Amino acid sequence: MARISVQIDVLNAQEVVENKKGKAIKWIASVFLSEAALKKKIEDKICQEIIKSLRENLDKSLKEEGVAANLTISVEHG
Repeated sequence: MARISVQIDVLNAQEVVENKKGKAIKWIASVFLSEAALKKKIEDKICQEIIKSLRENLDKSLKEEGVAANLTISVEHG
């Protein structure tokens, strides 16, 4: 069995929130969420997008190549 590992460590959580939602939401997020919680939320979203992309692209590519395989994609927090 082959295994691929991807590590994600968001370094600019506050900037991401500000760019996505604006300064008012950044202030609200900073009041209600710690920096660690905000990072985790952004990292979770990144993981969801990676998994979605992997599933879509791998399923298609494997079928095109005639490969039958079981794919297990999971997220582990460290």
